[in-house]
Amino acid sequence: MKIKKGILSTGQDVMLTRYENLYGEGDHTELVKNEQKKILGRYIFTGMIFFFAVMINIVNGILTDTEIETNKNGVLISVERPKEGKRSAVMDTRVKAVWENGQISKDLEIVIEPKNSGISNDRQEEGLIRNETREERLKRNINSMVRALNEDTKKTKVILPLELPDGTKLIWKKKTSANTFLILAAGFFVFFFLYKNRYSNIAKKEEEAKAFIIKDLPGFINKIVLLLDAGEVIHQAFEKVIEDHKKMNGDSRTYFYDQLYKIHTKTSGTNSSLHLELRTFAKRSGVREMMRFSNIISDNISKGSELVKKLKQESEVLWFARKKQAEEKGRIAETKLTFTLVILLLVLVMITIAPAMMNMS
Repeated sequence: MKIKKGILSTGQDVMLTRYENLYGEGDHTELVKNEQKKILGRYIFTGMIFFFAVMINIVNGILTDTEIETNKNGVLISVERPKEGKRSAVMDTRVKAVWENGQISKDLEIVIEPKNSGISNDRQEEGLIRNETREERLKRNINSMVRALNEDTKKTKVILPLELPDGTKLIWKKKTSANTFLILAAGFFVFFFLYKNRYSNIAKKEEEAKAFIIKDLPGFINKIVLLLDAGEVIHQAFEKVIEDHKKMNGDSRTYFYDQLYKIHTKTSGTNSSLHLELRTFAKRSGVREMMRFSNIISDNISKGSELVKKLKQESEVLWFARKKQAEEKGRIAETKLTFTLVILLLVLVMITIAPAMMNMS
């Protein structure tokens, strides 16, 4: 199976390598195919959502009953009044007021009422207000002119004013909606997030595998030590532990014991070396505790008493580490519980003082 490389590449080679590190040698093509289907499905689903969002936004900007007249520079000249019985036309505009010594811009939402709507907008004459700056007065006069656009709803066409009574020129332009840009920007970040996390499912499996190794390894070493003390050699002790686990659990086994079963099958069927297979598994897993265990087996496989001594020391270290890990999880759980209790306490306080506050008001 070959997937074209590119921005939507689902990383077939990377997945195969990681699955081989996780599960060992074998044909993992089917796992990779299923993983790639899930990733491509997320790409397609997300792309369709943003495509329809952009199309809806564009269509909402295009479909309108109002005809807008502009000149070659894009300056608004007039707006057709909606027909009688239609809804009001709403248009986002940016007006620029220009005079000899400067200019100001103001964003306005112009509402054009339907023809013969009978809506009257009383316009008051804008006079001078004490201590008012020219910019404030211009904005006030522009607002007054916008309100005056619906004074006579019998007119079919609304002419936008080109200047104010004091001679200030007005330039009207339709304000470009930023919704499409925001949707595209959001789509880019979502696709980037999906692309960065395309291996998240495999990473989750790897973390779970490491957790199973750390959890099951201390007990496995204890069983090996007991059998070695009873006079068994390492190969026999390993087989005994695997067989006992199979009798007790049947086909139900964790990742750690599943890998040990595969090692046992390989060593029994091909006469390969146990300590080499354990070392290979340790390297694949990347778990330090497993690597220490495999190194102890490799370095002391022919030293009975020395091997037992070192395995006992390693078992004590692993059990102590597991105890510390359990304590750490307990502290984290206590912290989460404390936060919940604080929220409940705040709710209780609010319920208690709410009647008193209502009476005070």
